[in-house]
Amino acid sequence: MNHPRTPGKTRTLPKTPRKQTFQNGSREPVQVFGRLRPLRSNEDGPCVRVVGKTDMVLTPPECSIQYQSGRRAPIQHTFHEAFGGQSTQKEVFDTLGLPLVTDLLNSKNGLLFAYGITGSGKTHTMSGEPHDPGILPRCLDVIFNSIQHLQAKKFTFMSTGKNNFEINTEAQAERERRRQQPSRNGGRRRNEEANAADTVRIPESFVVSDIDPDCVYGVVISFVEIFNDYVFDLLDDTKPDRDMGGRGPQSKKMREDTARHQMYINDVTEVPVSSTEEAYEQLLKGQKRRRVAHTQLNHESSRSHSIFNIRLVRAPLDEAGKSVLLNSDYLVVSQLSLVDLAGSERAVRTQNVGERLREAGNINQSLMVLRTCLECLRDNQNKPIEQQKIVPYRDSKITQLFKNFFEGDGKVRMIICCSAGNSDFDEMLHVMKFAEVSQAVMVARSQAVKFDIPGLAPGRRHINEALEAMEDGSTQESQVLPFSLEAVEVPESPHASFSPFVRDLERQTKGYETGRHFIQRGLDTFRTGLFRVITTHDEELRTCREDMADLHAQLLAQEESQAHRAGLETDVHRLRGELEANRSRFAAEVHSRTERATTQDREIQNLRQQVDFLQDENNTLARSNEESEEKNQCLLSDVQERDEKLSILQQIVQRDTPVKSAPSTPDVDKENTGGRNQPPLRGRKRRSPEKWLEHKPE
Repeated sequence: MNHPRTPGKTRTLPKTPRKQTFQNGSREPVQVFGRLRPLRSNEDGPCVRVVGKTDMVLTPPECSIQYQSGRRAPIQHTFHEAFGGQSTQKEVFDTLGLPLVTDLLNSKNGLLFAYGITGSGKTHTMSGEPHDPGILPRCLDVIFNSIQHLQAKKFTFMSTGKNNFEINTEAQAERERRRQQPSRNGGRRRNEEANAADTVRIPESFVVSDIDPDCVYGVVISFVEIFNDYVFDLLDDTKPDRDMGGRGPQSKKMREDTARHQMYINDVTEVPVSSTEEAYEQLLKGQKRRRVAHTQLNHESSRSHSIFNIRLVRAPLDEAGKSVLLNSDYLVVSQLSLVDLAGSERAVRTQNVGERLREAGNINQSLMVLRTCLECLRDNQNKPIEQQKIVPYRDSKITQLFKNFFEGDGKVRMIICCSAGNSDFDEMLHVMKFAEVSQAVMVARSQAVKFDIPGLAPGRRHINEALEAMEDGSTQESQVLPFSLEAVEVPESPHASFSPFVRDLERQTKGYETGRHFIQRGLDTFRTGLFRVITTHDEELRTCREDMADLHAQLLAQEESQAHRAGLETDVHRLRGELEANRSRFAAEVHSRTERATTQDREIQNLRQQVDFLQDENNTLARSNEESEEKNQCLLSDVQERDEKLSILQQIVQRDTPVKSAPSTPDVDKENTGGRNQPPLRGRKRRSPEKWLEHKPE
C-alpha cells in the first residue's frame, strides 16, 4: 500500500556525521596516481620516465635550473600507481574511476582531481575523445549499465536547488515530464547532436552487480566552472536580461548546508538524466561553454577549473516491491565530483599579458591555496587539537566547495598528469612536490548506507516481478507454482438433456471452484515457501555479509599496512633523494673548500716569501745602520778630538794675547793686530796652525 505524499520540501538522510574522532583504522591516505604524457614531435626529452608500476624518475636536462645549479642527480617519486605513455584510457579508468563508481552506487561520495601543468593531458584523461573516452564518460556508462532495470522514472526525484531533493508521485512526475518536453525544433536539434555523438562514441560495457535491488535510483548531473575565483553554471540556459545590459551569465553563490555541514552552489542547474546519451549531451554542451584561450604552450588552454557532479539519488521500494517509498527520511544522495583543474603556468614561458596574465595569476593562486590546505592537513594529523593550524579553506572557491571531502565525507583521489619534455622539468618538480604532500594526507574512510526498515522484507522486487509475470501469462505456472493446473479434474459438459446439462454444469462449476481453491491454496503455499526460502537465504546472506565484513576488515587492515608500507617506502625514497642531494652538496662544498684551502696555502706561501724578503731587507738595513753608527762614532770621535784641539788652540790664543789699554786706534788695526802691538807683518815669519797646535803651554 502506497503512503500518501506530504507536499512541501523533503530532507535526505545524512550519511556521515560532521567531524568526529577517528581511529587509526578508519583513515586512509589520499591515493595519488601518475600518468605520463607521450612526447610530442617538437619536444626534446624525455626527462621523465616510468620505472616499475609505482615510480617515476626525473633526470635534470642541461637546460633546467636544477642542472645549472649543480644538482644533477636523478629524482625518484613514488605513486599509488604510475601509468606510462603507452597506457590506455581503459586501463586508467579500471584502476582509478571504476572503484569510485562502485562506491557511488553503494551511497559513498567520491572526489577526483586532475592536476598538472598546462598541456600535460588533464582534459584528455578526464573527458577524452568520442572514439577514446576518458574517465568521465566511462563513469556515466557504468552507472547507467548498472541501474538500467532499477532506475526510477524521470523526474521522480526533483532538486530544489538548495542541496535538497523532493520525491514526486507518478502523476507529478508525468506532469513534469510533459512540461520539460523540448520543443519540436529544439528537441530535433538536440537529438541530432546526441545521435551524432553516439554514433562515434565507444561506450563502456562494464556492469556493477553488487547493488541493492530493492531500491530505485535516479541520476542528476550539474556542470560548473570556477573562473577568476567566481562560480559559473555551464548548463544554465537562461538568456541575458536586457534590463541588466545584456551581460553574460551571472556567477553563482556558495552556501553552507548547516544540517549536513556541506558546502553547495546555490540555485545551480541540476539536470535529471535517464541515459548515458542524455548525460553526454549535457557534457558536450557544457564543454562548449567552458572558457579556453590560446597560449604559447597550448592552443586550447583551460582558463578555469571545471567540476562535473554526478549525484545518485536512492530510495527504497515500498512493502509491495512495486513503487518508491514516499518517505523522505529514507532518501539518500551520494555524489561523485570529477574536477579538471586548470594547469599551472609561468608567465615567462606562456608570455601572457593583460587578461590572460590575470587569469594565470588567479589559477596559480587557487592551486597554491589547495596545496596550503593539504600541507595544513598533513601537519595537523600528528598534533593535539589545541596545537592544530586553521586550514584556510575559504581562501579559494575550489577548496571551500570540497571542504567536507577532506573532513571525511568521501574518498579523495588524484591523478597527476606529467609532461616528459625537457622544457617542462622545472615546473614538474613543483608538481611532484604537490603529489608528495597529497599522499601524506589521511582522510576518514566513509561508510556505506544500509537500509534496515521494519516491515520491508528483502527480495520484494523479485517477488513482485514474479507475481506480475504469472498474472500476465508470460511465465508458466510450473515456473512459479509448486503444482500444475492439469492435475485438477474438470468433468466434460453433457449434451443429452437440459437437466443432465444443468447437473453437469453445477458439477463443472464445483470443479472450477475446487480448482480455484486449489490454485489459491497453492499460491498461498508458494508464497509461504517462497518467504521461507527468502528468510533462509537472507540468513545465509547475512552470514555471508558478516564473513565479507570480516574479510573487508582484514582487507582494510592489509590496505592500511600497505599504505603504511607505501608511506615508509616514500619516506625511504625521499630520504635517499635527500641523502644523494646532501652528498652532492657536501661533495661540492668539500671541493670548494679544498680549492679555497689550496688558494689560501698559496697565499700563505707568498706571504712567507714576502716576510723572508722583508726580513732580509731588514737585516741588510740593520747592518747598514750598524755601519752607519760605527762611522758616526768615528766621526763623533774626530769631532770631539777636533773640539779638544780647538779648545786648546783657543786657550793658547787667549794666553798669548796681552791685556793692555792701548790708545784708541781704528778697529781695522785691532782686527789686523789681534788686539796686540805686533810688529809689522813685513819681514815677520808667519807660523802655520799646525805649529800652533803642536805648541803646548807649560
